[in-house]
Amino acid sequence: MSTLIESYVETINALPSGDINALLREVYAEDVTFIDPAHKVEGLTNLINYFSKLYQNTNSCTFFVSNIIAEQQQYSLQWNMTLSHKSLQKGAPITVNGASFLHYDNNKIVLHQDYFDIGEMLYENVPVLGSVVKLIKSKL
Repeated sequence: MSTLIESYVETINALPSGDINALLREVYAEDVTFIDPAHKVEGLTNLINYFSKLYQNTNSCTFFVSNIIAEQQQYSLQWNMTLSHKSLQKGAPITVNGASFLHYDNNKIVLHQDYFDIGEMLYENVPVLGSVVKLIKSKL
């Protein structure tokens, strides 16, 4: 694993208990674009605010990177995230599979796009809504 990716993985795993501002500034460029299935965030300050809100009620969140494809300044990562959040499954851990595309410039991430099933992470783990989503998926 490259030192850039090692630093990135260490950073994302430190976010729930660390200084989000300082940690994100270590790996992301000022003009970063971050995209996930729910949001698109432009700029490091906005990304720090976004992650601060995300981790506000998070008990724990860890990523295990299982596969990396690297080409020049671009990386694709396959990962498993284990998340414990106060509002999901009464805080019990849930695991979500996903992938990230990272583009670096001057050793900082300038583009970060995440791909994962938001239903698996969120909708299926919210009381009442979760059973409806699971029922719909079983009918497909």
